[in-house]
Amino acid sequence: LTDLGFSLTIYANEPENAETAQSVISEAISCFERAEKIKPEYEPLYSNWAVTLFSNKDYAGAWDKIGKAEALGGKTVNPMFVKDLESKMPRPAR
Repeated sequence: LTDLGFSLTIYANEPENAETAQSVISEAISCFERAEKIKPEYEPLYSNWAVTLFSNKDYAGAWDKIGKAEALGGKTVNPMFVKDLESKMPRPAR
């Protein structure tokens, strides 16, 4: 489900898919929500979910998921993504 959610995010962000992007992003978020119920300790779930939320301009939500990924070790958190996120919204205080 995590890979499917991330793939849907990539698909939604292709220019030719602009008309359906919001519904595809909603489906991606649904995949992540279901995955979290199955295996909440799976770190890539949160780093991928953060990318989806970022693409949906939910920067606070993206930071929340980055925090969860970091709490699980942070190995899948891309530093370049974090820089992009920081350019949109400073990291919230914990």
